[in-house]
Amino acid sequence: MKRPHAYVISLKFSPVHKTLSFAFGKQLSHVEGTPVCYLLSHAYEWLISGPIESNSFIRYFGYSNSVRSMLIDFVAFLLWRWLALWQLFKDNPPICVYFQNPHPLNPLVALLAKVINRQCKVVVYIHEVTSYGVQRGFIALYMRLVALVQRILLRLTDDVVVSSESVKEVLCQVYPGYQKPIHIVPLLFEDFSKQTAEPRQYLTYLGRVDDNRGIQIFLDFANYCAAISFDIKFQIVTRDDISIYLATLSDEAKERLLVINQPEISDATIAEALQRSIACMILYKYEIMQSGVPPVAYMNGTPVLVSSVRGLMEDVIPNQTGVIVHSNPRMEDLLEGVKFIRANIEAMSGHCRQLFLDKFSEANWSRYYGWLLDQLKGKR
Repeated sequence: MKRPHAYVISLKFSPVHKTLSFAFGKQLSHVEGTPVCYLLSHAYEWLISGPIESNSFIRYFGYSNSVRSMLIDFVAFLLWRWLALWQLFKDNPPICVYFQNPHPLNPLVALLAKVINRQCKVVVYIHEVTSYGVQRGFIALYMRLVALVQRILLRLTDDVVVSSESVKEVLCQVYPGYQKPIHIVPLLFEDFSKQTAEPRQYLTYLGRVDDNRGIQIFLDFANYCAAISFDIKFQIVTRDDISIYLATLSDEAKERLLVINQPEISDATIAEALQRSIACMILYKYEIMQSGVPPVAYMNGTPVLVSSVRGLMEDVIPNQTGVIVHSNPRMEDLLEGVKFIRANIEAMSGHCRQLFLDKFSEANWSRYYGWLLDQLKGKR
């Protein structure tokens, strides 16, 4: 007898979506007993190790890790790859498909699932409703593509999940015709923290490198601290090319900087980097929908120093889990923030870890997804 499955889908590689996907699937399998198929890009293979739930399995589908590879996968799906997905759905009928992040194929996957099982639940976690700030050129074109795919997918969707009330407000403004349920669920992570005795001595920049995320402010602050002989070290953890940015550093600042810059950065490497950090600096210039960096920092007991933009400061308890500065901060303000965190690091580290456990840990899954459990009862 064919056994119905829930599908957790992330067809475009993004490191943070690996842990978000497995946090969701693991809890669904554990709490409800629903067999889960993780439908993932081949680009995730190096990042996934160790056993998964006994009643679940992984199926790699496509190779998307960039806009170019997404378009190639889209064409391949239309020509022949849809047959493999059709067979997968026939052998393991979908009772729920949960889309973790955007991909041009998502509407076609949802449509195919509905063809196989008309009662299949389609759930979408929407991370980005629209772009903030000034976007030009290729980035603007990509954001329009994401918006178009999102609009099509919403026509097939039964439930939408967003991370906050502010994201829900924007969603309702951008898609006023969408009338189905919208659920507020913070980003829920697997707990891959690694407690070490290593002293906290770094200010850390973690993740993608671009001007809106404040990389230049981070490096300017490194130059400033070197110039005034303020005793602090800096650390950058990213997969992106940062050679152009590093050229702006003084010789003294370069001596204080540790760079972890490689194509593949594991969860364990990130945990180790954050465990030796006084704070993680997240200095967006413009409003965003959300950021996965604060929860990962909190997971490892690391406070954050963030800019006062919507989508970022909501996850910070001022002077407990972090310090909030202006979106265009003065060096003196950053210095005062760092001094405050360093002077209170023990207490703030405890507050950070507790906030992660109370809000962002996968252990809270049933509290946020009770509505989905109710809908899936009796469908297995």
